[in-house]
Amino acid sequence: MPDDSITVETSPRDLLQRMEKYPKELDKRMMSSLLKALYAIQGEAPSYPAPSRKPFKFKSEKQRRYVMALIGEGKVPYKRRAAGGLGGSLRVGAGSSITERKSLGGGHYMAALGSRLDYAKWVIGTDQQAQYHRGTWWTVKEWADRARPKVVKVFEALTNELAAFLDGKG
Repeated sequence: MPDDSITVETSPRDLLQRMEKYPKELDKRMMSSLLKALYAIQGEAPSYPAPSRKPFKFKSEKQRRYVMALIGEGKVPYKRRAAGGLGGSLRVGAGSSITERKSLGGGHYMAALGSRLDYAKWVIGTDQQAQYHRGTWWTVKEWADRARPKVVKVFEALTNELAAFLDGKG
């Protein structure tokens, strides 16, 4: 499995355990920070690439004719220009996006941002990116690597907030 996730650990390590005495406060602040992190990730999505102008590669002339016939009959969707569908599906709260935040219990939380478009994995998938898109489109791993510093900053700020909260309760 590719490392296209971003994991953040708190320092001090027992901070989330100490916050278990205040579950509503922890959930409220964590969910807010997860949303900030999702927006930070969204903001780091690389820009939509220019058309590659690469020719299609077919294994044989027979295959090329078959695919072109299917396109001509409308059985294979084909657009010559990018419509921006994939880029628009990578927005927090967009109808075609995957935007999720939840508590996993035991001081673990999870958030996800992705696309529900069935073809997204072939365009930006870390392990599944089609050869045609390599070198033109970025991958989810590259996006995660680019966003990681901003996400870490969001959770460093949360750690400071939680420590200050506990100091006021101590």
